[in-house]
Amino acid sequence: MIATRRLYNGQDPVRQLANQRCDLVLNLSASPWHFGKGGLRETLVTNAAKLLGVRSSTVTQSAAMTS
Repeated sequence: MIATRRLYNGQDPVRQLANQRCDLVLNLSASPWHFGKGGLRETLVTNAAKLLGVRSSTVTQSAAMTS
């Protein structure tokens, strides 16, 4: 499981996973959303999975914010 914020911040958790022989990259997210973030998250997670030669899945929690 990769915390996407580490990928956003330029950290490299993928290299750590490569040494652990993972089978799946799973990204769980409940962070605030903005236009374009979905595409960026998908790109980051997909690229990580490609580097590791495994499948990936992303799950995003969404909710309405009211004032």
